[in-house]
Amino acid sequence: MQNALKTVDSENEITHEIRQDGKWRSDTLELSGWEKKKQTTDLKEGKQTREEYLHFFNGNGTVAWQEDMLEKGKA
Repeated sequence: MQNALKTVDSENEITHEIRQDGKWRSDTLELSGWEKKKQTTDLKEGKQTREEYLHFFNGNGTVAWQEDMLEKGKA
């Protein structure tokens, strides 16, 4: 039970004020590493999706009026 008190916040049941901050408030290293990995993965997936749209709209997904809009600078 002593370990749990260090991990979670301790609250005064009458005033609802935090008596002691839990250890989790100062432990941020683990989350920082995870966020960096996720961001890199999301960036790669975003670039891949963009490339797929690029090939589609410049291939099978081409519409008749898109070249006219590009020439007029409306893109």
